[in-house]
Amino acid sequence: MTDHDDTGADASVLVVAADPDAAGFIADTLTRAGVAARASDLARAASEIVNTYPGFAVVAIDTDLGAVRSIRALADPSRAAIPIVVIGPEGAPASAAGEAREAGATAWIDRPISEVDLVTGMRHMVEAAE
Repeated sequence: MTDHDDTGADASVLVVAADPDAAGFIADTLTRAGVAARASDLARAASEIVNTYPGFAVVAIDTDLGAVRSIRALADPSRAAIPIVVIGPEGAPASAAGEAREAGATAWIDRPISEVDLVTGMRHMVEAAE
């Protein structure tokens, strides 16, 4: 896994992925670009949001469409509203974005995505939340 901020103290973006290397890579990319980010796995994400990240953007990344269940857990209405951006799997069916939004996602990004587009989009969301 890549080296990224594991403290979580100042993280603006929680990067959630089933694959810890993918989460670490995205968190590192955002951090190098000046967007505070921290990686997490699906199992810990909901509790981390409750305890550490209310009100901040969350990026959910999944390699399959099982992300809908994860999005529902992260978008639980008993928590503060947290923007959730899903980076969908390459070749996902057109209906996947709608399913993700119905589950509580704020936005859907198709793969492949450039680092520039990812960083620009996340900076915009973080600045809008401040």
